[in-house]
Amino acid sequence: STQSTGVILSGKKTVSMSHPIIFSWPHEANTTVYVSGSFNQWNKLPLTKQTYNNKVTWKSELTLLTPGTYIYRFIVDDVWKHDPKRTHYNDGSGNINNVINVPEPIPRRILIVGAGLSGCTLAERFATLGHTVHIIEKRDHIAGNCYDYVDELGILMNQYGAHIFHTNSDKVWTYVNRFATWSPWVHKVIGRIGDKTFPIPVNITTVNTLCNTNIQNESEMQSWLNENTIKCDNITNSEEVALQRVGKTLYEKIFKDYTFKQWAKYPSELNPSVLERIPIRPNFNGDYFSDKYQALPSAGYTAFIGKMIDHPNITVSLNTEYSHDMMKDYDYVFYTGPIDAYYASYHYPKLEYRTIKFVKEILDVDYYQENAVVNYPSEKEEFTRIVEYKHFLNQQVKGKTAIVKEYTLGEGDPYYPVPTKVNQDTYRMYQLLAEKDEQKGIYFIGRLANYKYYNMDAAIENALLFFERFVESGKI
Repeated sequence: STQSTGVILSGKKTVSMSHPIIFSWPHEANTTVYVSGSFNQWNKLPLTKQTYNNKVTWKSELTLLTPGTYIYRFIVDDVWKHDPKRTHYNDGSGNINNVINVPEPIPRRILIVGAGLSGCTLAERFATLGHTVHIIEKRDHIAGNCYDYVDELGILMNQYGAHIFHTNSDKVWTYVNRFATWSPWVHKVIGRIGDKTFPIPVNITTVNTLCNTNIQNESEMQSWLNENTIKCDNITNSEEVALQRVGKTLYEKIFKDYTFKQWAKYPSELNPSVLERIPIRPNFNGDYFSDKYQALPSAGYTAFIGKMIDHPNITVSLNTEYSHDMMKDYDYVFYTGPIDAYYASYHYPKLEYRTIKFVKEILDVDYYQENAVVNYPSEKEEFTRIVEYKHFLNQQVKGKTAIVKEYTLGEGDPYYPVPTKVNQDTYRMYQLLAEKDEQKGIYFIGRLANYKYYNMDAAIENALLFFERFVESGKI
């Protein structure tokens, strides 16, 4: 449950501590790497191939070991090997084993600022190791911008805009399934200009509807794209991205004004990354995402994230602002809020964000629109889209519905970093301060702290990888 003040989750029984170990193989391997040892009765624990800072390493999932001495070896492409760069010994029978001495873990006091996906993922991971975690959140609820609630009609709604979980990461999908039951949801978005309705992303139907064509197959669609798109060898902004992907007509009808409504900047003023994420379908496929896993948490995002941090080592305080004097009470601080707010005393230029105003209307009809999300790309409507949440999870409410119109603004709660060169250069100034503060035990992670747009799965994956690197560094 969520209270308006104070603590909503408090630890009552400390979990016994184990030491976190991630086994890694930094040498060559073709297809498979396993680790096997006395820590797991010589069963095979798989390692996965990872690239970080252009360096390839094979790593295991986090393994919790009690203090003691363990021997182990790697199985690399079906060949038993040891890592010559780590402690090893010859057992006298011709076998060379690696050795690891697992020390007694040191309990740490951890402060996490922000109860969104990044903060709660870190909280869950550190609490699992037995450390004491305190989450503070300035809002009156957990779950960040994923927060949802049941409204007066009995409809489960997102307070901060529709959120559809999608990922290609087996690691992330396995992780989130520990905390929720998920209902498959193949998301579709339609656009509306005047009396014309069309699928988004652009597909054959989109082109036929807006360009008065009669394309029937992928070959004809590819020919149309070849004739209408404008090639650019050195892309520097999002307008060039769109022109190269869909051509001038669709750029002007779908993307130009819609982007301005979202960002108060035309695509020509924005980094290529803004429109690079938009796919083009050379067929009739109307699915918005193409990820392997697409779903909604059956009980909602608030319940899902609440389950993540339902741990005896985690305490959550709502309506609580961060102040620098809190640092003295903790060994480590993980800050997920706006990085420029943290360093406001330096009087550097502020970073630019976009926010959204949500205007809800209750209507005496079964359904207002034919789809959960309808985008309005034209400048004629001030709002960017209308969301009818009743469609999600096929919720049944007779004779009533609620719609939410979304208006993107420049002032208010920060939602989206604005990817311009000026903003990126300003962020780099803050990033240099943050790198120095790591020596004090302060770390910045998440969309606002890293001034980077993350989808939900990317926010979770980024937090998981950050945690693993933190563990490997020996800091905890």
